Amino acid sequence: RKPPRARETIATYAASQYGKYLPGNIAHYALRHAWSRRAGIPHAALGLAAMLEAALLLVAALAASLLGDTERLRVVSTLDPRLGIALLVVILVGLSIALRFARRMHVFERWQMPPPPHVRVLAACAAIYFSFMIASAALLALLAHALGIGFDSFAILLAANAASWAAGFIVVGSPGGLGVREVAFVALAGGALGESRALLLIGVFRVVTFLGDTLFFAAGSLALRGAGAAREDVSIPDSRSAP
Repeated sequence: RKPPRARETIATYAASQYGKYLPGNIAHYALRHAWSRRAGIPHAALGLAAMLEAALLLVAALAASLLGDTERLRVVSTLDPRLGIALLVVILVGLSIALRFARRMHVFERWQMPPPPHVRVLAACAAIYFSFMIASAALLALLAHALGIGFDSFAILLAANAASWAAGFIVVGSPGGLGVREVAFVALAGGALGESRALLLIGVFRVVTFLGDTLFFAAGSLALRGAGAAREDVSIPDSRSAP
């Protein structure tokens, strides 16, 4: 079977991503899995893709946090960034070796699982997720400028945003990390920005990103409807055909 079209895949991701705002913070994964099954993608492949996505997102968040200005952040200021970066490198190298060994030993075939992407593909995905962290911090910097909130360096926002994003991602149950991410950001960046200004900044950031997710959801839903990919989502009996 041919792989699904990129347009349909992106539209499915966009429409399902809004599910993260439902209680549990996992509905977007469930919706993405269910809707992607219509393209004939096996359950094992979708499950492996979801696990790799979550792992690489956390790796990117950790890298962004460590490369930012952690020395001026509360809670993590006593940690040595060099130790964290070394641990990150060990994790990536270990993952690469483990995947290569699994390929040679045909482990995935024995477990009837699809083989994982090549290391170069995983590295490219990690780079994209890291760019997402950079873009999020850039949006924070733009909002801080618009609100008149001064900050000494972009690295402070990068580290605080990535670490607080990871906290909201890990805590299952909070819709979209709501509350967890904001508390973590204020706890981390409150010393450098001031607690009241940090709370204002992350609050406005939440509103803006929610609006962005809403537009993303609307565009994805329209694309799915236009392609006819959402016809099997809900089956409603036609009362006119009833005897």
